[in-house]
Amino acid sequence: MCENAETGLNLFSDLVQEGKDLPDILFLDLVMDGIDGWEFLDKLKHITQWPIRTDIYILSAFANSKDRTKAKEHPMIQGYFDKPLSKDTINKIFIEKMI
Repeated sequence: MCENAETGLNLFSDLVQEGKDLPDILFLDLVMDGIDGWEFLDKLKHITQWPIRTDIYILSAFANSKDRTKAKEHPMIQGYFDKPLSKDTINKIFIEKMI
């Protein structure tokens, strides 16, 4: 777990530079200090050779219906979920990833 978007981007950058495996799953909040989730995705695309095997799921309160639509249509996003994320939803995501 990363404290903020910049830390997450640095982690991805380090993993790519060191030739290490990237995470299988990334849960990304849209509202973060510093850069938001959309900016994170734009910067991530430049760090990695897209597409990558990391499944990205957006977590948000989705107060803005434009964010929900954008998440649904964004090519880097596997899915989106309202906060709080339930244990059943997490289990479903991990089971689908293992199949």
